[in-house]
Amino acid sequence: MKVCTDSILFGSWIDAKLHRSILDVGTGNGLLSLMMAQKFPKAKITGLEIDFSSFCEAKLNFQNSEWSSRIKAIYCDAKIWNSFHKFDLIISNPPFFSHSLLSNQISKNISRHQIEFNLNELVQLWIRQGTRYSNLACILPVNQAEELIGVVNLVQGKLIKFTSIRGRSKNKPNRIMLMFSKEKAPISVSSICIYSSPNEYSKEFISLTKEFYINH
Repeated sequence: MKVCTDSILFGSWIDAKLHRSILDVGTGNGLLSLMMAQKFPKAKITGLEIDFSSFCEAKLNFQNSEWSSRIKAIYCDAKIWNSFHKFDLIISNPPFFSHSLLSNQISKNISRHQIEFNLNELVQLWIRQGTRYSNLACILPVNQAEELIGVVNLVQGKLIKFTSIRGRSKNKPNRIMLMFSKEKAPISVSSICIYSSPNEYSKEFISLTKEFYINH
């Protein structure tokens, strides 16, 4: 299974509260869902995926994991998906590049662009499927993060956690991890640098991700 640094960082960053029901929107190969299953021993996790090939990969990874009894993949379009069940945490690592050139390959378009599922629809899914006290958490490029904050403000959601990500200390932030709540709460603002030098992870990155990176 392909392991993405962004997913490892994002999954490690999500607070270890008593989440019991987690929805992973655009689960891909299922990495984030598996991390949530490990991190929250009592949680049931549902991963939504619109790309059939990715769905099949996630389903197989879930079935082969030690958490198979409480994690499942659903092949569906999140825009129209509805469930009687509500979730207290909705997460997404959506590789949105809405202003970049479209690729010729349909599956790449689905995973890389907002043509299938945009930030407004993600927020509407949170409003629809999240409990009253639920959180929405995402990792996004800087410009999309700013857009998401604006969309959440329109539905009276509250930003409660904001962490900017830099590749190295001399670089500008290029991605943001955000967590929102439907209830007012204090906001936590921080930053993290992934590398301290070429090919060497920073101490803060190692400390944050140590639960998931065996070779730290």
